[in-house]
Amino acid sequence: MMGYHGGKRGHGRSHLTRIAIWIAAMYMILSLFVCLVTHAVYVAVDPSLPLLNVPFYVTAEFLQQGQNLFLSRSSVCDVEQLVDAFCTLQANRTCEFNVTSKSMGVSPHYEKYVPPLYICSTAFSQGYIRSLQLHVIDATPRFVVLERLSTVTVGDATPVGSIFGFFSDEDCTDVIDNMPEKVLRIHRTLSLTAGDVGAIHLCARIPYGDDGLCTSYIPAATLLPVSPFSVSETKALRYTKQLFKLDSFSQIPFASFSLSPICLQLLQEPVGGIKLQNIILPILVPKGDYYLCTGLPYYKDLRVYVPSSNLITVQEYGLQPHTMYAGLPTTMELTLDAASLETNATVATALFFSPGCKRDPVIPWSTSRTWTVTLPGLYYACVAVTDSSGSTMALAANITVLDAPIAVVSRSPAIRGIDTIVKLNNREASAPGVITVGLSLASNCLQLVSRSATTETGDQATLRVPEDALETIYLCVSTPLFHTGGHLDENIDYGYIYFIEEVKTRSYTVCYDTLFVGKKGAVKLDKDVQFEAGTKGMFSKDTTCETMVGAEFSMNETVLKDVLFTDIGEYSLCVKLLYASAYAQIATVVVYGAVELAPTSIVVGTLTNVSVSLVPPYAPVKIQTSKDCSFSPVAEGVADMNGELKIQVLYARQTNLTVCVGYGGSKDEGNWNIIPVGVLPIREVHVAPMTVIVSKVNRVNFIVPDATSLTGFQAFVHGAEGSCQSPPRGLCCLLMSPIKDGHLFFLHLPKLEHGRCAWEMNSAISEASKPFFLLYHWK
Repeated sequence: MMGYHGGKRGHGRSHLTRIAIWIAAMYMILSLFVCLVTHAVYVAVDPSLPLLNVPFYVTAEFLQQGQNLFLSRSSVCDVEQLVDAFCTLQANRTCEFNVTSKSMGVSPHYEKYVPPLYICSTAFSQGYIRSLQLHVIDATPRFVVLERLSTVTVGDATPVGSIFGFFSDEDCTDVIDNMPEKVLRIHRTLSLTAGDVGAIHLCARIPYGDDGLCTSYIPAATLLPVSPFSVSETKALRYTKQLFKLDSFSQIPFASFSLSPICLQLLQEPVGGIKLQNIILPILVPKGDYYLCTGLPYYKDLRVYVPSSNLITVQEYGLQPHTMYAGLPTTMELTLDAASLETNATVATALFFSPGCKRDPVIPWSTSRTWTVTLPGLYYACVAVTDSSGSTMALAANITVLDAPIAVVSRSPAIRGIDTIVKLNNREASAPGVITVGLSLASNCLQLVSRSATTETGDQATLRVPEDALETIYLCVSTPLFHTGGHLDENIDYGYIYFIEEVKTRSYTVCYDTLFVGKKGAVKLDKDVQFEAGTKGMFSKDTTCETMVGAEFSMNETVLKDVLFTDIGEYSLCVKLLYASAYAQIATVVVYGAVELAPTSIVVGTLTNVSVSLVPPYAPVKIQTSKDCSFSPVAEGVADMNGELKIQVLYARQTNLTVCVGYGGSKDEGNWNIIPVGVLPIREVHVAPMTVIVSKVNRVNFIVPDATSLTGFQAFVHGAEGSCQSPPRGLCCLLMSPIKDGHLFFLHLPKLEHGRCAWEMNSAISEASKPFFLLYHWK
């Protein structure tokens, strides 16, 4: 048995060893493949921008010594498309190549573009290793102005330190007199003054390699000496044809427009003339200042474009908007140069099916610019101007007419103060772009009081209905726009906002009896408004609903019971819709506290001004002898807009009067619920002490519930038989100063050895008030 087990174990080891060797071999093969692929990015070309006719080097470290590199015109490394020769890699894995312009079929004096090549190897089976772009010795521009110092810029592929010569032949043998060699410096420019010598062929000696060797002269760019010219007509109108006369130009022009002073980029297809110095050009470039560039014959079908010495100002008639809705009236607006026409010019507009602005107008020529287009499609708006210099007509804008949107508002009537969703049902039939959706107080939609926007392909927008919205408000929808802000280009579509439909609005109504601080109450929610399940509400002390008072509650409750507030004031009822990110105010409740009286008590038999505050604005206030506020009042008044008033009260006996105030609760019909809310005590004045010491200074105190109720009174003493109608006289009498700020005492020095005297207090509020007296004794 032991031998059996040992034999099996040996067989298992051999099997595992073979598997391990196989895995290792596969790993090496895969690693070699990965290395070949990943090392392709490390093929180096020196210099990085190789030139035609100049040696350059290619290093492929991932290949083995003895393997090859070659250059092919074919991306599949077709050997038949070989350029130059096969190179066998040496120990440094570097090959030298020299691709001639002849082998590439390129004329280096005139042509700029060189077809791409591909670095290949027969040891690399995944296609080409990398692409290779060679360059000519370029110079920009390819012209110089006769007898003027001119500057050309040499392309980046030409190394600094190259030596340029100026030749009259393409073979770089005949040097032009008085034009010495120039060395290319770091600024990469060559300056020269050319005479009338014909074409100037640049030739260059290019440094290459580590030892700084230079090539012999090789062909570079060819420059044309040209005479300057100007254009007689310097103003043009876009979308018209304009005749230009070129002064000092002796050929039939072939011209276009450019913003570049050396005509680097032509902005419209060049057009040839049919007469010396004259050319008729269609003006297709936008409003701006341009050089007129004329093309001189150069090589085969190539031309060198030379700029005019003066600029041409292109004007453009503009008309906005560029997008309209079918079937809806649109007031068009003149823009660009049409907006600044002279005041005595007559401006007419029309709409056509074609850009020629001549046949079968959709909207005929008219000075009125309110258009209604019935069918969607692409149209062409044209402007015709008649002024003192004549008449001109030009295309002003391409107009895209779209089907008008069908808008659906998520809730009708919309609730003031909260968001509503507007869905555009036919959005897929419209053009892509941001659509503004808003609410306006007027059907002209000139001013939006609330706005939102769709995405560029979206079909709905969420916007807030203002809290103070009118019962009827207007829904406005814009045409689609791709720009959403920032500076408006004059020729970009401004868009247009249309009135789509009326939207009815309503307030969210809450009902409640008068709410008082510290007293639980009930608030009935609007039974006619049903929110989505899960919609939350809360009370807040601010209108922005940032600070919660109490706890959240469901907005689909019928009544909020046991509502309790700890501070007086106005509270916002806030709601958070399921799709909203924050709470919004939809209603308010008012919470009142105890009424404030000043003074809080008055003196029997004296007419007193009582200030009442913390009552509702314009609320009725009554002072009653009974808690039944329907009885005839002792005094009454109406609060001002701040909930304050002053009321004069006079009562002849000691009692508690009732203060009744009108409250409106949540009802706004103007009916007041007058209820008792406070007490105004009527009290007699007492003095203490009742006995004073002769020949001593005594403090005499007046005792009433509210010290301020005696403010403005005067106190004096007189004999027991004296009268209160006039100031006291005699030895026992002392005139006292008025009582101020509630100081209810004075210091008295009786001089009689015995007897009694009457203290009198007299109110200065009204002459009709009766004085009273109090007796005290002294010994």
